[in-house]
Amino acid sequence: MNNVLAGSTEVSGSPYNVSFGYKALSASSLTGMYNTAVGVYALPGNTTGSSNTALGSFTLNLNTTGVCNTAIGDHVLAWSFDGSYNTATYIVKVTGGGQVETKQLVMN
Repeated sequence: MNNVLAGSTEVSGSPYNVSFGYKALSASSLTGMYNTAVGVYALPGNTTGSSNTALGSFTLNLNTTGVCNTAIGDHVLAWSFDGSYNTATYIVKVTGGGQVETKQLVMN
Protein backbone atom coordinates (compact mmCIF):
# COMPACT_ATOMS: atom_id res chain seq x y z
CA MET A 1 0.00 0.00 0.00
CA ASN A 2 1.29 3.44 -0.89
CA ASN A 3 0.77 5.94 1.90
CA VAL A 4 0.87 9.70 1.67
CA LEU A 5 1.86 11.87 4.61
CA ALA A 6 0.25 15.28 4.68
CA GLY A 7 0.82 18.03 7.21
CA SER A 8 3.50 18.42 9.84
CA THR A 9 4.76 14.94 10.58
CA GLU A 10 7.52 13.76 12.86
CA VAL A 11 9.56 11.37 10.73
CA SER A 12 12.11 9.12 12.44
CA GLY A 13 12.31 11.42 15.45
CA SER A 14 12.90 14.60 13.46
CA PRO A 15 10.24 17.29 13.93
CA TYR A 16 8.97 20.12 11.76
CA ASN A 17 9.11 18.37 8.36
CA VAL A 18 6.25 18.39 5.86
CA SER A 19 5.88 15.85 3.07
CA PHE A 20 3.23 15.06 0.50
CA GLY A 21 3.80 12.46 -2.21
CA TYR A 22 5.03 8.91 -2.66
CA LYS A 23 8.47 8.51 -1.02
CA ALA A 24 8.71 12.26 -0.38
CA LEU A 25 11.15 12.95 2.46
CA SER A 26 11.39 9.24 3.17
CA ALA A 27 14.97 8.70 4.46
CA SER A 28 15.02 6.20 7.29
CA SER A 29 17.57 8.17 9.31
CA LEU A 30 16.20 11.68 8.94
CA THR A 31 17.49 14.17 11.51
CA GLY A 32 17.14 17.35 9.45
CA MET A 33 14.36 19.78 10.37
CA TYR A 34 12.17 22.39 8.64
CA ASN A 35 12.08 20.59 5.28
CA THR A 36 9.14 20.68 2.86
CA ALA A 37 8.83 18.06 0.12
CA VAL A 38 5.92 17.90 -2.33
CA GLY A 39 5.95 15.40 -5.21
CA VAL A 40 6.88 11.83 -6.01
CA TYR A 41 10.41 11.19 -4.68
CA ALA A 42 10.85 14.82 -3.62
CA LEU A 43 13.81 15.03 -1.23
CA PRO A 44 13.74 11.27 -0.46
CA GLY A 45 17.38 10.79 0.59
CA ASN A 46 17.68 13.78 2.88
CA THR A 47 19.27 12.80 6.20
CA THR A 48 20.76 15.79 8.01
CA GLY A 49 19.86 18.60 5.60
CA SER A 50 17.55 21.28 7.04
CA SER A 51 15.42 24.14 5.72
CA ASN A 52 15.07 22.68 2.21
CA THR A 53 12.03 23.13 -0.02
CA ALA A 54 11.47 20.66 -2.87
CA LEU A 55 8.39 21.13 -5.07
CA GLY A 56 8.11 18.65 -7.96
CA SER A 57 8.78 15.02 -8.77
CA PHE A 58 12.38 13.89 -8.14
CA THR A 59 13.28 17.40 -6.95
CA LEU A 60 16.43 17.46 -4.78
CA ASN A 61 16.31 13.69 -5.27
CA LEU A 62 19.87 12.94 -4.15
CA ASN A 63 20.28 15.65 -1.52
CA THR A 64 21.49 14.19 1.76
CA THR A 65 23.10 16.97 3.76
CA GLY A 66 22.52 20.23 1.86
CA VAL A 67 20.77 23.08 3.68
CA CYS A 68 18.63 26.05 2.68
CA ASN A 69 17.89 24.89 -0.88
CA THR A 70 14.75 25.78 -2.82
CA ALA A 71 13.98 23.75 -5.95
CA ILE A 72 10.80 24.10 -8.00
CA GLY A 73 9.95 21.83 -10.94
CA ASP A 74 10.39 18.18 -11.87
CA HIS A 75 13.98 16.92 -11.51
CA VAL A 76 15.32 20.34 -10.44
CA LEU A 77 18.60 19.98 -8.50
CA ALA A 78 18.09 16.20 -8.74
CA TRP A 79 21.86 15.56 -8.79
CA SER A 80 22.79 17.83 -5.91
CA PHE A 81 24.12 15.72 -3.01
CA ASP A 82 25.28 18.34 -0.54
CA GLY A 83 24.88 21.73 -2.19
CA SER A 84 23.59 24.50 0.06
CA TYR A 85 21.93 27.90 -0.35
CA ASN A 86 20.73 27.23 -3.92
CA THR A 87 17.54 28.41 -5.56
CA ALA A 88 16.60 26.68 -8.81
CA THR A 89 13.71 26.32 -11.20
CA TYR A 90 13.10 25.44 -14.82
CA ILE A 91 12.55 28.00 -17.50
CA VAL A 92 10.17 26.63 -20.12
CA LYS A 93 10.08 28.21 -23.58
CA VAL A 94 7.76 27.21 -26.42
CA THR A 95 9.28 28.13 -29.78
CA GLY A 96 7.37 29.30 -32.84
CA GLY A 97 7.40 25.75 -34.20
CA GLY A 98 5.70 24.45 -31.06
CA GLN A 99 8.83 22.83 -29.68
CA VAL A 100 9.37 23.01 -25.93
CA GLU A 101 12.80 23.97 -24.63
CA THR A 102 13.65 23.73 -20.95
CA LYS A 103 16.63 25.09 -19.10
CA GLN A 104 17.44 24.73 -15.44
CA LEU A 105 18.15 28.07 -13.78
CA VAL A 106 20.26 27.90 -10.62
CA MET A 107 21.08 30.88 -8.44
CA ASN A 108 23.38 30.50 -5.47
